[in-house]
Order: sequence, then structure tokens, then C-alpha cells
Amino acid sequence: MSEILQGAPFDEVKASGGSDYYKYGPTGTEMLIEVVPPGDSGEIKMIFLSSAFKGSTDKGVRMNDSIEVVKRKMSGDHLLTQGDHHLKYESGIEFGLDLSPRQVVTITITPKEASH
Repeated sequence: MSEILQGAPFDEVKASGGSDYYKYGPTGTEMLIEVVPPGDSGEIKMIFLSSAFKGSTDKGVRMNDSIEVVKRKMSGDHLLTQGDHHLKYESGIEFGLDLSPRQVVTITITPKEASH
């Protein structure tokens, strides 16, 4: 993820709803970052990684990893909820899953300080 963030955002969208959004990646679809409140004093509220994201999380989870691989790589992080379409961990990371073949298709990260 850090290699994408080293450059300027692909696109910046100033939202009137109280957030700024920044798109990163070669096409601007790989990563979306929400910053609240808007402007220079804002903090990251959420990071969304689409299926176009080619990198991995800090624990090595990548798009298209199976649910079993995710659980193995995320061992040590408490699993809060598991549904048909997601795995959500205490650290603030949620994996969106395709129903068949139960693979990661999105990753959403909510920094712990932003989730309070």
C-alpha cells in the first residue's frame, strides 16, 4: 500500500458532505481514502481497496485470497464478525468476499482512532 501512497493522488474529490476523498493507483480505482474533516487538518477515516488493488495488507492478504488463507494470515487478530460476504477483524480491517469461490474482492480499513 505504501508504494501507491508515495505519489500524489490520481484524483482528489472535495465532497460537500464533510469528507475529502482521494483516489490512488494507476487508474484511480485501486484505492480510495476518506479524510474527515475536509482540509489539511483532516484524518483518515477509511481506506477502501478495490479488486484492482495489486498489493497486499501488512499481514500479506491479497485480492483473491481464499477465506482459509485470510484466516491463517490474520491469526493473532481477533475475528469480530463473519458473514456470507465479509470477515471483520478487531484491528479495523474488513474483507469483502465473493460468495463463490469465497475469495477476497474488497478490503476496507478503518483506523482504530477513527472508529471511536
